[in-house]
Amino acid sequence: MPTAPSSPPRVAVLGAGIAGLTAAYTLQRQGLDVTVFEATSRPGGVIRSEVIDGYLIEHGPNTLQPGTPVLADCVADLDLEDARCPASEAARKRFVVRGGTPLPLPTSPLTLLTTPLFSARARWRLLREPFVPPAPPHLEESVADFTRRRLGEEWLAYAVNPFVAGIYAGDPERLSLPHAFPTLHEL
Repeated sequence: MPTAPSSPPRVAVLGAGIAGLTAAYTLQRQGLDVTVFEATSRPGGVIRSEVIDGYLIEHGPNTLQPGTPVLADCVADLDLEDARCPASEAARKRFVVRGGTPLPLPTSPLTLLTTPLFSARARWRLLREPFVPPAPPHLEESVADFTRRRLGEEWLAYAVNPFVAGIYAGDPERLSLPHAFPTLHEL
């Protein structure tokens, strides 16, 4: 008795942020029947654009890591190479607001030790960081927990949080260290 042709497996993707949309695209290319569910009224997750007083404000990650093969493949598959916009040299200068004042991010070991962005205590924590014992191997720390344990709250607030928000558009409290930064997890 002939069997009826089977339909492709059905998959639900929860969330239409960049990760959900990428997962849906990848699964669909593999022949699966994909439905994306999004709790808000628009796709994009935390990535969005808005115009305020005539200025374009971009929310979400501020950079894409160009050396990532998966990203390069996705850009090529979607024929988006010509839509890429390289960062200007002016964008290399980054600022973090502390106490209502924008302060430049340190760009060298000397500026790291002299910046007003971090207190003397925070700089001391940085110097003693190599002597902090590793976490137990079975512990899956968040990026925030790792940073607090090794460097303290200031480094989390004024260095790690802006970095994680800029690259991952994520919350360091909820971001798994071994998955996001496997090399740091081994420290």
